[in-house]
Amino acid sequence: MKKHSSGSGDQSPVVAFTEIKSVQAQASEWMAKLDGGEPTPTELSEFRVWLNANSAHRQAMEEMIEFWGDMNVLTQIVLLREKQCNRTVKAPSLLRWSSALAAMLVVAVALWLVPRFETSDSLVYITKVGEQKTIQLPDYTTVFLNTNSKLEVNYGNQRRGVTLVRGEAHFDVFHLPSKPFEVTTGSGLVRAIGTAFSVQIRSINIEILVTEGIVEIETLPAMLEQDGQAISHGVTPMTVSAEDAKRIVAKDKLQVKAGSMVTFDGEQIEQVKLLVQKQIEDKLSWRQGLLVFKDESLQQIVDEVSRYTDLDIIIPERRSRELKVGGIFKVGDTESMFEALREGFGIHVHYISDDLVYLISERNL
Repeated sequence: MKKHSSGSGDQSPVVAFTEIKSVQAQASEWMAKLDGGEPTPTELSEFRVWLNANSAHRQAMEEMIEFWGDMNVLTQIVLLREKQCNRTVKAPSLLRWSSALAAMLVVAVALWLVPRFETSDSLVYITKVGEQKTIQLPDYTTVFLNTNSKLEVNYGNQRRGVTLVRGEAHFDVFHLPSKPFEVTTGSGLVRAIGTAFSVQIRSINIEILVTEGIVEIETLPAMLEQDGQAISHGVTPMTVSAEDAKRIVAKDKLQVKAGSMVTFDGEQIEQVKLLVQKQIEDKLSWRQGLLVFKDESLQQIVDEVSRYTDLDIIIPERRSRELKVGGIFKVGDTESMFEALREGFGIHVHYISDDLVYLISERNL
C-alpha cells in the first residue's frame, strides 16, 4: 500500500473538536427564516432535508413552536402546498396551539415533504485517498463518504439499494417505511427504514455503528455456531438458546439498536458491543475532519492514519507497534502525528523515500 503525506500548515499535534450549532439553535434559525415571508422552493427543500434528517430536529421544532405559541410559520408552508394543488384555503391568523397539535402539524408537514423519486440508472460516488464528500441521495438521505471509498446507488420501486464497494460511509436515512434502505457490502447487508448508521469495510471484516434507530443485519449462512456462542457482547460471550440460534440461522438476520457496534465477516457476527455516547462521537469524529485515539496501539493508529495518505508507514519493532498512544489529529496531517510521536513517545521518523517512512524508537538509534 502506498500512502502520501498531506502537507498541512498547522503543525500542532493535537487539535480541538469543531464547535457545532445545537439543534435548538438550528430550529430557531429555521423558524426565523420561514417566518420572514413566503419561503422559496429552495428554502422549503432545505427545510425538508433538515426536518427529516434526525428525529431530534422534529422534536426541537415542536418545542420551538410550543415556546413561541405561533403556528404561522408552518401553516405558511402548508398553504403553499395547497396553492400548488389549486385549492382555496383561508389563511389562518396567528394561532395558539397545544403541544400535541403542534406535533401533529410538524408530522403533517413532514409527510407532505416526502420525496418523490423514480427508478433511474445507477449512480456512482468515489472519493480519492484523503478526500471526503457529503452526498444527498434522491430520497434526501444524506451520505458522508470517507476517504478512498466507492458507493453505488440503484433505487428501485420496492427498495432503496446502495452498495458500499470499498471504504467507509455514514448514512442519515430519510424515513420512508414503504421502501427500506439497504446497504450491501459484498458479504452482508444492512437494512433500515429511517435511522442513522455507519459502515466501514476493513481488511479482515466489516464494522457497523448504529447511531440512531434500529438496523437489521444479514450475513451469509451460519451466522451463529450451533452452540450459540458466535455473538459476543464486549469481551464476554452472550449465550443464546438453541431455539434462538436456530431461528437466527434460519433468517440469517440480527437486529441491533442505537449505540451498538457490530463487526462481522462473510459467515458470522464476530462481536456486538454497546458504546457510550463519547465513544460514538470519537468513532465518528472523521466527519469533522478529526481522528481521535485513546490508549490505542501505535500500529492501530498508523493503520487508521494510513487510510488518509499515500505515505507507506512501517513500524519494524514489535515493542513500538504495541506502544499505547492517544491524541486528536487532523485528517491527513501525518506530520503533526509524527511530531507528537517524537516529542511525547521518543519515536523518530526516517524517510526511506518520498513515499516510505519507518517509525523507530530512539533507544534503537
